[in-house]
Amino acid sequence: MGLSSTAGTAVRAGIPLAVPAGSACLFSASFAQARALFRAAAGDVVTYSQPGLGPDGGDLSTDTTWIGDPAASRVLVLMSGVHGAEGYAGSALQTDLLRQAGAL
Repeated sequence: MGLSSTAGTAVRAGIPLAVPAGSACLFSASFAQARALFRAAAGDVVTYSQPGLGPDGGDLSTDTTWIGDPAASRVLVLMSGVHGAEGYAGSALQTDLLRQAGAL
């Protein structure tokens, strides 16, 4: 069940949702789409591959990015897509954060 959108509105499972302008394109209909949006927003991505294959036959891996001073004494770690449907919301929030960080 994906999220389709037009000019400030979105529909999920036939239910109209209020969506802030420009944010509907952050929510993905698939893991592959969410991953592509994250990678595009992140720029420099380091991928850590794991052995084996996922349920869909795809690779198992973790994409990472670093924003700011690599020698920072304090950092914030964010994760999404660990399991289940909540991964899409987490991915959308992180992609928006990465886009905003790039605009600073």
